[in-house]
Amino acid sequence: MNNDELTPSEKDALQSLPKERVPSAFLEERVVRTLRRRGVLRSPGRRMIEITGLRVAGAVAACVAFVICGFALGFWASAQEGVYKDMTTLEKNGVPVALSVQQAGTAYILALENLARVSGTTPSDELEQGREVALNTLYTAADQMVHIIPRDVLSRCIVNAIETTGEAGVGDEQEGAQPRVIQF
Repeated sequence: MNNDELTPSEKDALQSLPKERVPSAFLEERVVRTLRRRGVLRSPGRRMIEITGLRVAGAVAACVAFVICGFALGFWASAQEGVYKDMTTLEKNGVPVALSVQQAGTAYILALENLARVSGTTPSDELEQGREVALNTLYTAADQMVHIIPRDVLSRCIVNAIETTGEAGVGDEQEGAQPRVIQF
C-alpha cells in the first residue's frame, strides 16, 4: 500500500503522528546494559579484560620465563667478561698478555735489526741460520694470528707467501741473481 491508496482522513491521521519520540531513560539504560553484557558495547573510557584461569597461568609462565632469561643473560654476560679478563689480564708470571705480546714483538724486531747490522761481519752460515730462524718465527707468528683472527687477510698473505717460497730458499741468493720480492 502506498500513499496514493490512503484516504484523505487517513493521510491527515498519519500526518498528525509525532515525528520523533524520546525513549524513557529506563528503556535506554536497560538496552545499553544488555548490549554490554553481550559484549557488543564496551564501557566508556576503560577496557575490561576477563580474568580466566588460562590467562592467569599464561601470565605466571611469562613472569617465570622473564626471570629465567634474565638470570641466563646475566650469567652469560658475566662469563663472557670473565673470559675476556682472563685473556687480557694476567699470564702465569703476572704480566698482562697484551704487554707480553708487545715485549716479545719488540724483542723480535730488535733481533732482526741486530741481524741486519751484523750481516757484513758475520760468516754466511751464521747469517743464513739467523735469516732462517727469523723467517720461521715470522711464519709461526702469522700462522698463530690466522688461528686467532681467521679473517685477517695480511696474516693469511704472509703465511701463503712463506709457504709458497719455501724455507730453504731464504739464503740461496747467488751473485748477480735477482732477489725474490714478495708483495702483499
